[in-house]
Amino acid sequence: MEWICVAAPASIGNAGPGYDALGVAVTGPGDRVWARRVPQSGIFIKEILGFSHGIPMEPGSNSVGIAARGVLDALGVKEGLELRISKGIPPASGLGSSAASACAGAFAANAVFEYPLPREKLLPFCTESERATSGDAYADNVAASLLGGLVLIQGTDPVEAISLGALEGVYFVVATPRFTLTTRESRGVVPKDIPIKAAVANMSAVASVVAGLLTKDVKLFGRGIQDHLVEPFRSPLIPGFHEIKAAALDAGALGCAISGSGPSIFAVTGSDDVARVVGERMRAGFMEHGLESEIRLAVMDVQGTKIVSPE
Repeated sequence: MEWICVAAPASIGNAGPGYDALGVAVTGPGDRVWARRVPQSGIFIKEILGFSHGIPMEPGSNSVGIAARGVLDALGVKEGLELRISKGIPPASGLGSSAASACAGAFAANAVFEYPLPREKLLPFCTESERATSGDAYADNVAASLLGGLVLIQGTDPVEAISLGALEGVYFVVATPRFTLTTRESRGVVPKDIPIKAAVANMSAVASVVAGLLTKDVKLFGRGIQDHLVEPFRSPLIPGFHEIKAAALDAGALGCAISGSGPSIFAVTGSDDVARVVGERMRAGFMEHGLESEIRLAVMDVQGTKIVSPE
């Protein structure tokens, strides 16, 4: 069979205040998976390009392979898949690297067999891939990457999510320092009990993010990009976090928070020009702490995982 190519976007888990409940897909870096049907049963990964260091070729340990296998098992097909993977999102960067791989794998497997499952039915296979590779079935990154836009996690058993759509005129500045911070490590510092004051503050912030999106109010959306719940515990893991956040806000950012489990930090602005200034201030902030960083300017990715040209 001919190859198909699937692209899955990066995502920002939590979207600031929505710990495990909100996620947002963003344009820019993403993962791609080429897939084709083969007569023999099984998943066969032929190559991994891009940020491939430490990514296993064994399908049973690979995010793409695990999600694709789950779809094939659910469909009850006897044939198999040959896969080629291009990792455009660095692992352990806080941009949903394993989530994008899982989404691309599940979507590709479904597409090769002519889309028997609706998009939302692929979500459980993606979250199970996250459980196998990251330790638990986190849904915020996979739902955002799969569905696109700002997503709300409605339930975890079974996993349910809905995309609330996208907001034009909001720009994301994502600063990714040159060091890794695993999800397991970052989640390990979050306490099981939290102060009620922090919970109330985050509920208000989540409401601002959702209300801003639904009313098309960029400033209201940006004001909600704050985190009183887990940031106090995760921020010490990121050198210079508080100084970089302060610099971003001083440069005109509407809000600033840790992207997912970190170490990426993201800021939100209502202007492309302001976004560029904010990005340079964030880059300078990391440099003051001896770290190079990559600055990405992005908007919301509306489509989520999709078929693209197989080039």
